[in-house]
Amino acid sequence: MTKISIESSLIKEALVELELKDQALSKLAAYEQELDVVYRVLDLVQSGHIDPMDMMDKIAEFVETPEALMIFKKAVELRSGGGSLGRLTEDSSEEISKIAGYGDTAEVRLYSTLTDIIKG
Repeated sequence: MTKISIESSLIKEALVELELKDQALSKLAAYEQELDVVYRVLDLVQSGHIDPMDMMDKIAEFVETPEALMIFKKAVELRSGGGSLGRLTEDSSEEISKIAGYGDTAEVRLYSTLTDIIKG
């Protein structure tokens, strides 16, 4: 068997090089996560779930706590999953008021409650 002699300075230099590469890979992984958050927030802005004026704040918030982005996306999925009551267009429509204000049903109570909240 032949013994190979390696200088300790070369070993130290190789360890430093490996440490620098490891730090660079860690930074790259962090940047990839941030970029992923940016793309997801842009998708939410494009689909109308986040106001464009709040985009930078939301990016900062979700980069800080990525779990919050997952929760937000899940809430959006659940909200848009079919159980919608529709959208309020304007509260001055007499036709809607006449139809929704007639009788004593759950729908009438809901309409009255929503009207009170909006006007209140």
